[in-house]
Amino acid sequence: MFKKNTAKLVLLLSTVVSTCFLSVTQVHALSGDVHGRSFDTYGLGWAGHTGLESSDARILEMLYAPPTTSEWGYDSYLFKNSKNSFFNSSQYWGARYWEHLVNTAFWRISNYVVRNADFVEDVGADYTITARYNHPYNYRDRAGKLRLKLGKYRCDTYVYSMYRTGGIGFPFSTILPTKVFNVFPDIR
Repeated sequence: MFKKNTAKLVLLLSTVVSTCFLSVTQVHALSGDVHGRSFDTYGLGWAGHTGLESSDARILEMLYAPPTTSEWGYDSYLFKNSKNSFFNSSQYWGARYWEHLVNTAFWRISNYVVRNADFVEDVGADYTITARYNHPYNYRDRAGKLRLKLGKYRCDTYVYSMYRTGGIGFPFSTILPTKVFNVFPDIR
């Protein structure tokens, strides 16, 4: 009887502890934090995959998957996924941020990085496999009609460019998901 109840108690406690760990991970990540995980392709896991914490505590990530429709009606490869979806897709690396920015220039993160990320999510974005990216912009077609050119990113260039819109530079020119993730020194 004692062993049976002890086993139940151990099982219950391990469930509570693992649930608390996931909750703590989810609660402590803030808007603008960079999430990282292994790239879900055999032999390329080291290259990584990044996403950005949105204003509503979900993760914005560029994925080469069947597109969704953005709020503005465009096909979009920018997905707003739950944290569980991001955590369970491949080996999760954690969430990173820069304490110095949070303490001295949080307004840059909240007013520029996160707002621009949410705006691009509303508009939609195209996917590219190259490191070349662009933000959405207006242009006039040959008939003089105002058109919108969607932003084009991959996972790392999306995070990189959102931080650049906040005036936050990076100490490298070659962009890779692992570099973008690891440039943030503090872990949540």
